[in-house]
Amino acid sequence: MSTDPFIRTPAIYTDIGDISSESAGQRVRVMGFVVDTQNQTGFTLSDDTGRISVVTEEPPKLQTFVRTFGTITISQEGQPLLRAEIIQDLTTLDKQLFKRVLKIVQAAPSGRSS
Repeated sequence: MSTDPFIRTPAIYTDIGDISSESAGQRVRVMGFVVDTQNQTGFTLSDDTGRISVVTEEPPKLQTFVRTFGTITISQEGQPLLRAEIIQDLTTLDKQLFKRVLKIVQAAPSGRSS
């Protein structure tokens, strides 16, 4: 791991349902629909696998489909939270095509040697 403060670890694509308290400190990227907003403090993001609270200063509109990059932290109640760094509006994304491509990419050999 680099000690350079300007180099961050990659944000790994993750299903919301795979995030737990053991994920604390990990940088992730998740995709889903905004299903609730908490005034100016954040929103709830939902995908097919679960829901997570996202902390941000400017939550997107309800029912917006977004991709969110951020770091997992743990709330005082012990629940995982996502501290957002980047939120991208993906409302126009062809979700079915994206899922098909994602399956192909995940099934492909990585090309990395051990």
